[in-house]
Amino acid sequence: MKLKNTIIIALGMLTLMLASCGLPSIQKTDTGESETAEAVSATDAAEEATATDAGAFTATDAAAAVRIIEVIDDITETVTDVLTTVITTEPETEKETATTTAPSTTETTTAPTTAPQTTAPAVSTVDNGFDGYSGRVETVNRTYTSDLKYGVDLHRHVTIYYGFDSNGKRYVLKEEETGRSYDRSTYIASYNDLLPAARQNRQNFRAMINEILRLTNNMRAEKGIAPLRLDEKLTEQANVRAEEIAWSGKHSHYRPNLKSFSSIFYDNGYDTGFSGENLGWYYATAAEVCAAWKASQGHYENIINPRFTKIGIGVAKEADPTKNYAFVQHFYGE
Repeated sequence: MKLKNTIIIALGMLTLMLASCGLPSIQKTDTGESETAEAVSATDAAEEATATDAGAFTATDAAAAVRIIEVIDDITETVTDVLTTVITTEPETEKETATTTAPSTTETTTAPTTAPQTTAPAVSTVDNGFDGYSGRVETVNRTYTSDLKYGVDLHRHVTIYYGFDSNGKRYVLKEEETGRSYDRSTYIASYNDLLPAARQNRQNFRAMINEILRLTNNMRAEKGIAPLRLDEKLTEQANVRAEEIAWSGKHSHYRPNLKSFSSIFYDNGYDTGFSGENLGWYYATAAEVCAAWKASQGHYENIINPRFTKIGIGVAKEADPTKNYAFVQHFYGE
């Protein structure tokens, strides 16, 4: 619309300027058709001004023609400038308008308020036990089995907590052990299999063994009975027996091979004389187990039996460490 108005104004200006310069008027021919005077250059007009025929231009007409040409050139240049200005400025105006009339909501404001996740987990400032992870959690209960020794299996019961990254890939948030159990049904060990651990226990629990000896002899002293002598051979044997009980779970005077406790005495050359055995398990200290033996008639009678002159004392850690220790007293007399 602006371009059209500008062209009309320019043409109007051209018409007015031509009229003011005395352009030849349009005349009718005999045939009734219109024709305009032919514009000529300044050189042509000067040449024809010297002609003698009746139809030639005069000097005044030539000057007028030169003026007309100059005016036409000026108008053409003006119109060209106007058109160039219009054509050049019109797109700029449209561009400005497009910017002004564009929606006020930009890409930044219309983007999701939560940025797309990467492979890192979503986090929150709330500590829920998973280092701030606040996404979906999946729990799986599993049991891991491992062979400890002597054929005893350890079962670790575990709950695994899984989280998920933005790609849906599962990963471990936390692994929590919920309990342990021990399968002793496959226990198998000979005396020689148990002997290395028994000898090590003799060293590890030396102080506890000496305390049990002291408390036992105190009980005998209360009855006026001679103290027992700690025998190293019997003590090694008693530690084998303690290791056997702790790992087999056979808290009985019958061994895992279903033989009586006395079989271990025979195996070690004690095939004559008198023998006895006191057992205790799950106690934590020498004082506790000795107090329990004193409170039990059968165990106490072994402790204060004057026929016994030697003693072997064994201590072994239970397969389940929460169960404390297995204790053994082996008595012997000629």
